[in-house]
Amino acid sequence: MRIAYLHYLYDEPSGLLHVHQFAEAARQLGHDVRVHAMNLAPHDGIGMGTPDASRRWLKQHLSRYLHEPKELLWNPRYIARELAIVREERPDVLLVREHHLTFAEIVVRRLTQLPLVLEVNAPADESSAYFDEYAHLPAVGRLTERLKLRGADRIVVVSEALRRFLAEGHDLPLDRIVANPNGADCERFHPDIDGSVLRRQYGFGEDVVVGLVASLQPWHGPDLIKHLLAALAPETARFLMVGRGPGWSPLRQWVENHGWASRVVFAGGLRHEDVPAHVAAMDIALVPEAGFYQSPLKVFEYMAAGRAIVAPAYEPLREVLTDGIDGLLFAPRNSAAAISAIRKLAGDATLRRRLGANARQRVTSHLTWKHNAERVIDACTAAIAASARKSKRVAVPDDSLATGARPREEA
Repeated sequence: MRIAYLHYLYDEPSGLLHVHQFAEAARQLGHDVRVHAMNLAPHDGIGMGTPDASRRWLKQHLSRYLHEPKELLWNPRYIARELAIVREERPDVLLVREHHLTFAEIVVRRLTQLPLVLEVNAPADESSAYFDEYAHLPAVGRLTERLKLRGADRIVVVSEALRRFLAEGHDLPLDRIVANPNGADCERFHPDIDGSVLRRQYGFGEDVVVGLVASLQPWHGPDLIKHLLAALAPETARFLMVGRGPGWSPLRQWVENHGWASRVVFAGGLRHEDVPAHVAAMDIALVPEAGFYQSPLKVFEYMAAGRAIVAPAYEPLREVLTDGIDGLLFAPRNSAAAISAIRKLAGDATLRRRLGANARQRVTSHLTWKHNAERVIDACTAAIAASARKSKRVAVPDDSLATGARPREEA
């Protein structure tokens, strides 16, 4: 199968990782997947870039007012680019990672009759809830979301919870939507990686280390992290924080103000190839918070690395982790429950090893990028079949048209 895979990501490491991990897994399954970074902002060819000084000034001072009009006005340019890709590559199916306020793929679908699979990682309301630049036109966001969902031949989402949410919110048949959790690279992340060098480098010694890999966005629970640090950093555990994002600088300042800098290591943003060794240096891998529909990529990498995981018991996480078997789940947003779970693991090395081993077995058998890609390919196959049924008509005599009879669509 020849797949044109389009995304609009810009400087979003976890999203770009998803795109390229899936594409590589699909290629290994024998498919021709060609990835295209569509964002019109300057980028390096895969979707990341560094804005110049003028763009940084505009983004800082005017983005919250101009971002939504810009996204809408860019749609004609996206349509032209996507039509050019379709004409040049002649793919069997168009796979598009959904982007807020962008609807070019639906126009291209109608103009070309090319089967469309829409990849949805978050509902439209998330953007207006968390980002100032998307706070002014929430109704337009919901409208473009409905237009895309109803126009796609198949939809791939990251969890069963999001599948139901979109189906109910937009009156869609459930069989058009596929729940497909993220995956892990089990060759890059595995339990045999030696984390001792980093443990010595960071001065952890024999202390229990609680680790977190995140961009620390508002939905990652920065306030809950503070509660955990206040309860555990002084004496129970050391902390290893990995990632870059808007929440790290304030958290780091907060830690320094409380005098816990020696107990909390901020490793900063790392290349993805450097992350496995840092995860290997952790005894306990933490997910402080997640949305009701989210499938956090770090969970699958923690599992592949054989770490003992502590995570909130949202439905998507319960789909991949069983409490007490391959992780410890706590009531969402309940800092006391999270602290109790970490303390339990900190005092029981045998339990940590058992949970980590079970998590590794679970991810290798069901949750690799290969498994993820297989589900997407199945959705693409179904989309091609559905598109063929839509476009195929049975010829009818002219006199039947004259009398008002409608052409019959084949079953």
